Amino acid sequence: MACYGRPQVKTRKVEETSGDHWSETQQRALEAALAKIPKGAIGDRWQKIANAVPGKTTEECMRRFRYVSEMLRNQKLKLLQEGRRNTKTKRGHYQRKRLTDLI
Repeated sequence: MACYGRPQVKTRKVEETSGDHWSETQQRALEAALAKIPKGAIGDRWQKIANAVPGKTTEECMRRFRYVSEMLRNQKLKLLQEGRRNTKTKRGHYQRKRLTDLI
């Protein structure tokens, strides 16, 4: 909602959620590339990751990684505050949610 006479200011969160649409295929490709290409990789790691994600630039991949990392960090803090770090399955095993389940 724009106010007359005032410039509209976009926050990081608004830009991340409204401007960047990520399909499930792109999200999975990002996750796979992050797992495959280690931090200490020779050359430009983010360029290699972006090449593995269809239709996304290096900047978009970096922004998405920061956004998802922040979201996961906030969720962990919330779960720790609630006293439930992990959830148990029927067999008593702990499970973790995939990134795509959280988005």
